[in-house]
Amino acid sequence: MNLRPAIKTPNGLIIGEISDSHIALMKKNKLKDVDDVDKGFTPNGKIFLDRKKAVEFLKKYEPFIYKKVKGEVAEGLHTHIYAKAKGVEMENEEEPLRIIPVQEKNDFEEGISEI
Repeated sequence: MNLRPAIKTPNGLIIGEISDSHIALMKKNKLKDVDDVDKGFTPNGKIFLDRKKAVEFLKKYEPFIYKKVKGEVAEGLHTHIYAKAKGVEMENEEEPLRIIPVQEKNDFEEGISEI
Protein backbone atom coordinates (compact mmCIF):
# COMPACT_ATOMS: atom_id res chain seq x y z
CA MET A 1 0.00 0.00 0.00
CA ASN A 2 1.33 3.43 -0.90
CA LEU A 3 0.55 6.86 0.42
CA ARG A 4 0.29 9.59 -2.17
CA PRO A 5 0.74 13.30 -1.48
CA ALA A 6 -2.55 15.17 -1.24
CA ILE A 7 -3.74 18.71 -0.77
CA LYS A 8 -7.12 19.30 0.84
CA THR A 9 -9.21 21.97 -0.89
CA PRO A 10 -12.84 23.07 -0.43
CA ASN A 11 -13.61 21.12 -3.64
CA GLY A 12 -11.93 17.88 -2.55
CA LEU A 13 -8.49 16.31 -2.63
CA ILE A 14 -5.81 17.04 -5.19
CA ILE A 15 -3.66 13.94 -5.38
CA GLY A 16 -0.18 13.50 -6.76
CA GLU A 17 2.21 10.63 -7.34
CA ILE A 18 4.78 9.45 -4.80
CA SER A 19 7.42 11.33 -6.81
CA ASP A 20 5.56 14.67 -6.37
CA SER A 21 6.31 17.10 -3.60
CA HIS A 22 3.49 19.21 -2.21
CA ILE A 23 5.13 22.21 -3.86
CA ALA A 24 5.13 20.46 -7.25
CA LEU A 25 1.50 19.47 -6.73
CA MET A 26 0.63 23.10 -5.96
CA LYS A 27 2.44 24.30 -9.09
CA LYS A 28 0.78 21.70 -11.34
CA ASN A 29 -2.65 22.78 -10.07
CA LYS A 30 -1.90 26.52 -9.91
CA LEU A 31 -2.52 26.71 -6.16
CA LYS A 32 -1.02 29.43 -3.98
CA ASP A 33 -0.76 29.86 -0.25
CA VAL A 34 -1.86 26.39 0.83
CA ASP A 35 -1.80 26.08 4.61
CA ASP A 36 0.48 23.38 5.96
CA VAL A 37 -2.51 21.72 7.66
CA ASP A 38 -3.98 21.14 4.19
CA LYS A 39 -0.87 19.29 2.97
CA GLY A 40 -0.91 15.59 3.70
CA PHE A 41 -1.33 12.17 2.16
CA THR A 42 -4.00 9.75 1.02
CA PRO A 43 -3.89 5.96 1.00
CA ASN A 44 -6.87 5.52 -1.31
CA GLY A 45 -7.83 8.83 -2.93
CA LYS A 46 -10.73 9.35 -0.52
CA ILE A 47 -9.25 9.72 2.96
CA PHE A 48 -7.04 12.70 3.85
CA LEU A 49 -4.29 12.14 6.43
CA ASP A 50 -2.46 15.16 7.77
CA ARG A 51 1.30 14.79 8.20
CA LYS A 52 1.05 13.37 11.74
CA LYS A 53 -1.78 10.95 10.89
CA ALA A 54 0.32 9.77 7.93
CA VAL A 55 3.04 8.74 10.40
CA GLU A 56 0.47 6.73 12.37
CA PHE A 57 -0.66 5.13 9.11
CA LEU A 58 2.92 4.08 8.38
CA LYS A 59 3.29 2.54 11.84
CA LYS A 60 0.25 0.35 11.23
CA TYR A 61 0.26 -0.40 7.49
CA GLU A 62 3.87 0.12 6.37
CA PRO A 63 6.00 -0.78 9.40
CA PHE A 64 9.09 -1.46 7.28
CA ILE A 65 8.90 2.09 5.85
CA TYR A 66 8.13 3.52 9.30
CA LYS A 67 11.32 1.97 10.67
CA LYS A 68 13.28 3.76 7.93
CA VAL A 69 11.77 7.19 8.66
CA LYS A 70 10.92 7.21 12.36
CA GLY A 71 13.87 9.41 13.29
CA GLU A 72 12.84 12.06 10.76
CA VAL A 73 9.09 12.40 11.31
CA ALA A 74 8.67 14.00 14.74
CA GLU A 75 6.82 16.91 13.11
CA GLY A 76 4.97 14.69 10.64
CA LEU A 77 5.65 13.01 7.33
CA HIS A 78 7.01 15.02 4.41
CA THR A 79 6.96 13.95 0.79
CA HIS A 80 10.74 13.86 0.33
CA ILE A 81 11.16 11.62 3.39
CA TYR A 82 8.48 9.16 2.25
CA ALA A 83 9.72 9.03 -1.34
CA LYS A 84 13.30 8.39 -0.24
CA ALA A 85 12.17 5.57 2.08
CA LYS A 86 10.22 4.02 -0.79
CA GLY A 87 13.19 4.33 -3.16
CA VAL A 88 11.42 6.83 -5.40
CA GLU A 89 13.34 9.74 -6.90
CA MET A 90 11.50 13.04 -6.75
CA GLU A 91 11.56 15.43 -9.67
CA ASN A 92 10.64 18.49 -7.62
CA GLU A 93 11.85 17.60 -4.17
CA GLU A 94 11.02 19.86 -1.26
CA GLU A 95 14.33 20.75 0.29
CA PRO A 96 14.37 20.27 4.02
CA LEU A 97 15.85 23.03 6.14
CA ARG A 98 19.56 22.45 6.46
CA ILE A 99 21.56 23.89 9.31
CA ILE A 100 25.21 24.18 8.41
CA PRO A 101 27.55 24.50 11.37
CA VAL A 102 29.95 27.42 11.42
CA GLN A 103 33.52 26.26 10.99
CA GLU A 104 36.73 27.81 12.11
CA LYS A 105 38.85 29.44 9.42
CA ASN A 106 40.20 26.95 6.95
CA ASP A 107 42.79 27.09 4.19
CA PHE A 108 40.15 28.18 1.66
CA GLU A 109 39.02 31.16 3.75
CA GLU A 110 42.62 32.19 4.40
CA GLY A 111 43.22 32.15 0.65
CA ILE A 112 40.24 34.46 0.11
CA SER A 113 41.58 37.01 2.56
CA GLU A 114 44.73 37.27 0.49
CA ILE A 115 42.83 38.20 -2.68
